[in-house]
Parts: sequence; structure tokens; C-alpha cells
Amino acid sequence: MPVTTIGNLTAFNKKIRRYWKKIQKTNKGFKRASKAEKRVLVAQDAIDWVKRGLINPTPDRYLDMGSVKEEHMPEAFLDRDLDAPVQLHEQILDRAQEGVACDACGLGGLLVAFCLRFDDVKYQEDLECTLDLDEEQMEPLNNIFDGKQLGLIETAFECWGPGSATFCSTIFGHILPTEARRAANFGNQYDDEKRFLAIMENIVRNKGTFKP
Repeated sequence: MPVTTIGNLTAFNKKIRRYWKKIQKTNKGFKRASKAEKRVLVAQDAIDWVKRGLINPTPDRYLDMGSVKEEHMPEAFLDRDLDAPVQLHEQILDRAQEGVACDACGLGGLLVAFCLRFDDVKYQEDLECTLDLDEEQMEPLNNIFDGKQLGLIETAFECWGPGSATFCSTIFGHILPTEARRAANFGNQYDDEKRFLAIMENIVRNKGTFKP
């Protein structure tokens, strides 16, 4: 699947950079907030990033920032140490400067919002510029969400059935089949973007807790 690219690059960059700078001005307050308050802020940020075109809600894709073409990279980029973790928000902003949006699932979109808000999320860089859904990549979100909440959010966004309860329990936290069904029914009401927004709006409305 091709990565999502933006047509009017100048206007896109201005919107992204303007909002990111606005976030930086309020980061001191974010770091002092409770976990529930942080969940609300991150969910609201995710909504705003979708509306600005940085996040493209995409099922079956944790986070894809688009492959980097080696022939377009400066020598200093190619000679850097790929074993050294980089700041995820810097990679996202660099790719946005090239007109590349983040294709992401429900949790991937939350990770984008979290790292752009918190500024200290590292990942192991590669030329594919992708992250897979696993325990290591979930660690930043685990700082503010519990495992069950992450499982319910992902079930709702991917519209998984009750059978997902077992899978979710191995990665996130214990989810009952009835809870998985309720989350999937919630998600099935919407298309991809509206589903993502509905989940985030639910988190904001319920003061940091997703209640499908």
C-alpha cells in the first residue's frame, strides 16, 4: 500500500509546524498532568493531527511514515549510525516536510500524538520508517494507558470480533469476549477516519477512558 502524500506541501508544512510549536508552549503543563489528563490531551492532539492531515487513520498499519529513498538522502544521512535510536517526533516532522503523512491505526495515531507532545520517544531507525505493533513499541503508551484500554482501542479501530480477546490479552491486557464485541460494534459504525475520531472523542468525553 502506498504511503499517504500531501499535495500542497507548503500549506501542509505551515499547519504542522504551527501546531507543533503551539504544543511545545504547553508541554510543561503536560508533564505535570495526571495520567488521565495526559490521555485526554493526547487524544485531543490525535484529533487535531488528523484534521491537519498529519495522521491518516489506516487499519492493519501500526505506524508507517513512508520509505526513505536512499538516492535522495545526503551522504551524512547514509553514514549515520543506524544502531543509535532517534527521536520519533523528529522523524515524523522530517517526513512531513517531504509531504508524507503518517498512516496509522488507532494506537499508532495515539503514539504519533504522544511523541509530538512528549518529545522523548525513541525508536530504532531504518529506511522503511515503519513501526510494528509489539510490546516494545507499545511502551510509550503504556506510560499513560493500561493494557486493557489499549486492547479495547485497537479492537474498536480494527473492528475485531470476540476472538480478538485472546490475542489482545497476550499483548495488552485481559479483555473479555463481551468487551471485545462491544468495542468492535462501536467501531463498525464508522469508516476509518470517522472511527478513529469517534474513539478519540470518546476518550476526551470520558475524561481519559475509552468506554465503547
